[in-house]
Amino acid sequence: MDCDVLRCGNPGRSQFNAGTPESGPYDVSLCEEHQTAIDQGADWIYQLEEENRAGRLLMGRDLPPRAVEARAKNYPLASGRRRSIFTFVVEGPDASRHEVEFEVPPYIAEGVWCVVSRGRRNAEPGPP
Repeated sequence: MDCDVLRCGNPGRSQFNAGTPESGPYDVSLCEEHQTAIDQGADWIYQLEEENRAGRLLMGRDLPPRAVEARAKNYPLASGRRRSIFTFVVEGPDASRHEVEFEVPPYIAEGVWCVVSRGRRNAEPGPP
């Protein structure tokens, strides 16, 4: 059986449970290199395909970028409404960073701000 890490193709030498208590076990096959990387703390995500309850382990360059910083700005409009602009600093698997800026509708802005400011001691007030 081949290693279940996306794009690997090396022979699998060990089994790894990529599941959670909520999902139940997802046993994947790992080659020696990927087992060692996981044992040493390498990041990974198990991408499940719901249709066939099978999936792939994503590691390294296949991991999605992650948000490492978030900011929000409100711009008042003449109509009394506001435009909420969020800026996320995202970091890729290679540690490169770039900003992604986008606008969200007012009915979504408060929820987004609550999520991105969770756990911050002195979170600035976000969009209403």
